[in-house]
Amino acid sequence: MAKFKRDILPSVLIVGEGHTDYAFLLFLRTVVIKDKPGVRFKFIPGHGGSPDVVVDFTIRQTKEAAYDKVFIVLDQDNPPIRGVKLDEVKHKARSEKIELIWVKPCIEGLFLSILEHKGKSWHLLTTKECQQVFDNEFKVHGCKTDPSTYGKIFKKNIIMEKQDKLIPLEKIIKFLQLSKADFPQTK
Repeated sequence: MAKFKRDILPSVLIVGEGHTDYAFLLFLRTVVIKDKPGVRFKFIPGHGGSPDVVVDFTIRQTKEAAYDKVFIVLDQDNPPIRGVKLDEVKHKARSEKIELIWVKPCIEGLFLSILEHKGKSWHLLTTKECQQVFDNEFKVHGCKTDPSTYGKIFKKNIIMEKQDKLIPLEKIIKFLQLSKADFPQTK
């Protein structure tokens, strides 16, 4: 019998803090990843909560399968809850080679910033304010966990134009644009 040689694709784990972040990441995948880039992407929700809980959840995921790169999109509004300091959470993630991408104060604040909604500095408001405005203005009640919702709100040209102006969006897109060439051990 002939043996088949398989290419081992580099793999990237992308964790959204909660289900809204996860749905937005799935939407961005359709905008940014045009064809098979030679990289295997796995998207999972971190089920919300504090940064320490989501980082620990992600670490458990990396123990179950090998990933070449891992990143988490986290809201900056929640402090750690298990008696640890935020610096400790960042250090733990760094030691596990997990990149943290912080959105301030929350993912809805990033949405409003992308849209330049009413010209406000959304990162200066509270999570509750950002969520209320986004939900009410864009009529997304109960739909924020559906990736297709974001296709109706965000056009590709707006996303790509804003990536240079919004650091969290730029970092997310950079990860989504990884190709096999970005992983020297698999060329």
